[in-house]
Amino acid sequence: MRPAIISLLILSACAGPKDRTDPVAAFALPVEKTPAAPVAEPEGDLDLPTALALTLQHHPQLQGAGDLDRLRTARVRTARVGPNPAVELTAEDFLGSGPFRGIGGSQWTLQVSQVLELGGKPRARVLLAETESALEAVQFQLTRLSVLSAVTLDFARLVFLQERQINLAAQLGNAMTLEQAIAARIEGGKESPIQLKQYQIQLALLRFDLQDLERQKQAARSQLSSNWGNFRPRFKGVIGRFSTPENLPSPEELKARIQRHPELQLRRARIAQLRAQRALEGRLAVPDVELSLGVRMVAEDRNAAMVGGLSMHLPVWDRRREARDLISAQIRTVERDLAAQEFLLEQQTARKLAEFGRHREELVMLEKTVLPEIEANIALFREGFRLGKFTLLEMLDSQKALYELRERILAGRLALQTSILELEFLTGFRLEQ
Repeated sequence: MRPAIISLLILSACAGPKDRTDPVAAFALPVEKTPAAPVAEPEGDLDLPTALALTLQHHPQLQGAGDLDRLRTARVRTARVGPNPAVELTAEDFLGSGPFRGIGGSQWTLQVSQVLELGGKPRARVLLAETESALEAVQFQLTRLSVLSAVTLDFARLVFLQERQINLAAQLGNAMTLEQAIAARIEGGKESPIQLKQYQIQLALLRFDLQDLERQKQAARSQLSSNWGNFRPRFKGVIGRFSTPENLPSPEELKARIQRHPELQLRRARIAQLRAQRALEGRLAVPDVELSLGVRMVAEDRNAAMVGGLSMHLPVWDRRREARDLISAQIRTVERDLAAQEFLLEQQTARKLAEFGRHREELVMLEKTVLPEIEANIALFREGFRLGKFTLLEMLDSQKALYELRERILAGRLALQTSILELEFLTGFRLEQ
């Protein structure tokens, strides 16, 4: 596994209605897009790119990208459609009294009218449709970010359990070797049989821990495979390891990356949508013109003549002002929320950077200094125990210290990897080794 399991290059989908960034290609993954051919879950080892590809193909929340694209096309096409023409047929001066009795003195008019939109209303509607689609695209990106984050963390958790199982198995092997040494000392009269019984109890507890860890690993396998709808996983294990990146980007670089986070893009998209809506409200305040043209026929002499007209509403009152004021207030609210979210993301990034530094320093100290010393002491204790220089209790204490240290190292590796992932999710910056 790379030191940074996954790097997420955040979608910049809100720059304008012409931005057509592919939300899948926005991730710098080994598999950039959902493959056309179905990805099969392996029966052996599973790597992270395959797990992500399976999730992209089968997770229900990630199947709407094509629908969103079709929705955008339909929405823009609908926004470009203007009002339909109207046909009107009127009859006058019939079925009355006197000369208007019957229909002989009637007049019939057939007229077609068409509203001409002024003030750029079609263009404003298209802009609003584009911003609504951009908002939905960023929301989809945010959903996908959440799902893939969960998959990656599930994968890291399974790697941690596998490495912990290897450590416990090694501990059990060493303990069984020690059990044989204790039995030999008992035969030589150097130890009491009760000590062997006590040690065998410790071995039983260690075997129970291994069995429990196997159950945890099976549950983690099911949790991981459930992300692509398979609750009976076929794969046996995952391929990956934890390692520590040596260098980190500067705080300035990370801060610049935060600006492309989907949480901020979502709020910018909402502001763009509200501004487009406010612009449309302003266009709707411009009165439209209605043109009409038709023919009138007089029944009495069967003569006909053309008729025409032009009408428009008088903008005596601006009935859209209240709507624009309301939208302006909403824009200010979202802008404040955007500033607050940006502050929170920067705060979280600073905290994760501090956590990363603390976890890395602890691991370097434990792996490079403490672990070699304890392993060297364990070798001396084993030789001394074999020669009868150390008691069983002293030997058990030395082994317990080694086991606890390795458990602490594994827990630190998982904590460090989690910090790396969260930093990448916050910034989209790949932490190279």
